[in-house]
Amino acid sequence: MSKLKQRLNLLQPFCLVNCAAIVGHNNVRRDLDLAVFVNARIPELLAELSFQNNSLLIHISTNSVFEGSARQAFYENDAPQPLSDYAKLKHQGELAVIKKCDDSIVLRVPNLHSNNFGLCSNMLTKLYADINQGEVTIIRRELLSPTDVLSVGKAVFNMLNSNIRGFIHCSDSGVCNWDELVDHLCYLLKIKANVIRLYKGRDPYIISTLKSNYSFGGYQSWQEGITRSIEHRSLEVEKSLGRGFGKY
Repeated sequence: MSKLKQRLNLLQPFCLVNCAAIVGHNNVRRDLDLAVFVNARIPELLAELSFQNNSLLIHISTNSVFEGSARQAFYENDAPQPLSDYAKLKHQGELAVIKKCDDSIVLRVPNLHSNNFGLCSNMLTKLYADINQGEVTIIRRELLSPTDVLSVGKAVFNMLNSNIRGFIHCSDSGVCNWDELVDHLCYLLKIKANVIRLYKGRDPYIISTLKSNYSFGGYQSWQEGITRSIEHRSLEVEKSLGRGFGKY
């Protein structure tokens, strides 16, 4: 971190955007010490450096800080209920950023996706592979806000011209459950996959959606975002294998 401090003191950046994270409950359990450093300690250090350099700090966080039961989407002023180690560490990082740097934004985002299927944090990576293998398992009834990383990038850009600080939520518009997401993916890929549902039809929905009091989001529908990611991915596969949509 000393090299980073020296670099920031030299550059005096107008804004820092922290996207670094150990994502997911399993990855946190796999190396808890590393997760503590990346998800909690680094945000605190960046907040201190940003404050010293009069830089705006935009810290990317997660909807997972709201793990308690709820019957509707979460807004910025709703109290977090972190339950898992992952959620607790992310919330700890959030609080450190707000406390250590007045000129800061904690940008919470829900399930993210892109056309980079090499990332385990991409919500489409496993679904894409499972659908191409012909079988998908849905574990729980959950309402989602699938969000394109390009939408998050647009939100960050727009925040640079805004005076709003503190907690901000960003997501693409609309919500879906896992069944609806799988149906949309199967339609785009032109594959009929067998769907195994481990939940019961009367199980209550887990709410994992975000709403915002601000206008940094809703740039496109979740369907448009998913379609863009799949089409770009399919173009990449077509170039490398000479094929388009379908099973590779």
